Amino acid sequence: MIRSTQLKVDDNHFSAKTVLNGVSLWSPETPVVYALNPGLATANCSDSVLVSFGVRAVVCDCERGFLLNGKPIKLYGSCNHHDNGIVGAASYHSAEERRVRILKENGFNAIRCSHNPPSSIMLDVCDRMGMLVIDEIFDCWTNGKMAYDYHLWFDKYAKDDITLMVVRDRNHTSVIMWSTGNEIFERAGKCDGYAIGKMIADTIRQNDDTRPLTHAFCGFWDNSEFNDYVNGDVDLPPEQPDFLCKKIAAQAGNLEVLGYNYLTHRIPKDERIFASHLFVVTESYPMDAVWVKSMMDSRKKLIGEFVWTCWDYFGETGIGHIVYDPNTTPIGILTSYPEHISNCGDFSICGFKKSASYYRDVAWNRETVRILSVDPNNFGRSKVISAWGFYDAERTWNYSGKEGRFTEVQLYSTADECELWLNGKSLGKKAPNEKGIALF
Repeated sequence: MIRSTQLKVDDNHFSAKTVLNGVSLWSPETPVVYALNPGLATANCSDSVLVSFGVRAVVCDCERGFLLNGKPIKLYGSCNHHDNGIVGAASYHSAEERRVRILKENGFNAIRCSHNPPSSIMLDVCDRMGMLVIDEIFDCWTNGKMAYDYHLWFDKYAKDDITLMVVRDRNHTSVIMWSTGNEIFERAGKCDGYAIGKMIADTIRQNDDTRPLTHAFCGFWDNSEFNDYVNGDVDLPPEQPDFLCKKIAAQAGNLEVLGYNYLTHRIPKDERIFASHLFVVTESYPMDAVWVKSMMDSRKKLIGEFVWTCWDYFGETGIGHIVYDPNTTPIGILTSYPEHISNCGDFSICGFKKSASYYRDVAWNRETVRILSVDPNNFGRSKVISAWGFYDAERTWNYSGKEGRFTEVQLYSTADECELWLNGKSLGKKAPNEKGIALF
C-alpha cells in the first residue's frame, strides 16, 4: 500500500515509491496484469481511477539481443493500421481482442503501430492478451507525403503530441519500444532533420526513459541523387561506412534499435558500422519470410521482423494486387475503382487466413508443409505479383464446374525435396526454391 499525503496549495504532482512483493513477471506467455487505484480527495469531493500495469524488464544487449525479463526474445511482428476493416476506424474491445487472438494463434507476438499511436483500447487488449507493441508517433515531420498531412501542424503541436502519447501509453506493459517515425524525408538531415530527430527522442525520454527507441529507415526512393550515391558505394569493404550509413548516423545516435524497411540485405554490413545498436526489420515483403527468418536465427543483433502488412486494409488500393496478362511489371500495383482495399496481408479485411499466412506457417517452422491450389481459370496465364502481394492460391480442392481441367498446386516447405501424391499416385518430386515454394 502506498501512503497518502497532503498536497500543498497549487501542487499538481505527487511522487512515491514502493516495493512490490510476490509479483509475477509479464510476458506474451504469461500476461499478468495488476491494478493500481490512485485517488484524490478534497474537503468537498473525491475521485479515483483504476490503472492496470504489469511488471517486466526490457533491455537491449548487443551480445545477446533484445531481452525480456533477462531472456532473449525475437519479435515475430505485424505492421497494423489502426482500423478493424469493415468494422471501421472506431476501436472496440471485441474487435481488438479478435485481431490479437488471431495474430497470436498464427505465431505473431508483436505489433508495430503503423504509423500513428494506437487506441488505448488496443493497448489494453495487448496488455491483457500478451502482445508486444512498438508504439509509433509519426509518418511525416515537417515535410508531408500528402497535401493535408501532419506536416501542416508539426511545428506547433509535435512536442505536445509526443508528450501526450508517452504519458498516456507509458503504463501499458505491452509497449516495449517507442518509434520516432516511419520513412521520414528528413531522416538524412534535410530541413534540419537531425535536430528534429533529437527533439523527438529527447521529448520521449523526458517522459519515459525505460524503453528503447527505434525509427523506421528506408532507402532513398525520395531522392534520386542520394540513391545514385548509395548505388555507387556497393563495392566498399564491409567495415567502411557507405553513403546511407553516413547520412543516417546522426539519427542513429538518438536510438538503441535501428528499424530497416526493405533494407534487410544491409544488416550484415551495417551491424559492423553501428556496433552499439540492435536491428529490427520494421517492414518486409511477404515472400521474404523464409529469408528473413533465417537471418533472424543467425544474427543475435537482428531482433525481429514486422511484415507489411499482416492485415488487409483500406487505402493504398491494390498495392498487393496480382495482374494477369500484364503489359508492365511494376513493383507496387495501385489500382482504381471498383477496388478499394490494399489486397495484401496474411489475413483478409475480415480476418481470414490468406495464402501468405499458410506460407508463413512454414517460414516460421509452425508447419512442415502447406499445400494450396489455384483456380483453373488462372492456370497457365502470365502474371505479375506486386512486391507486397502473394500468390492467389487457396486452401481448397473444390472448383465446381471446372472438373477435368488443369490447375496449379503450390507446395510451401523448407525441406530439401518434396513429392506430391494424388489418390495414391505420385505426381513427381521437386526441390522448393530459395523462398520455400514448389509449383506442380
